[in-house]
Amino acid sequence: MDREDETPVWARILPDERQTTLCPILICPDDQDYFCTTVLVEIERIGEEVRWNRFGLNREFEFRKYELLGKSVDWFANSPDCVFALEEYQNVIERMRADRK
Repeated sequence: MDREDETPVWARILPDERQTTLCPILICPDDQDYFCTTVLVEIERIGEEVRWNRFGLNREFEFRKYELLGKSVDWFANSPDCVFALEEYQNVIERMRADRK
């Protein structure tokens, strides 16, 4: 994956307190871009918790127009709620960033 295409992931993976973001978490392994299949997760941060509220399929994207990620989403029925402790979540993100260097 092109490093520039990672920008929306790092910008959205941990929202600010009491904010919600839509973050791409899974892309097409063949093309490694956002065009064919991109699964998004709605991430919410409240206090010492990070919640993944629902998952969906992104429906609209143009080359390097990252603001379109999440503008049109087909949400999956019965998405499981995932709740993470903020400190553990931040630790995982830091390990992921370190692995990318």
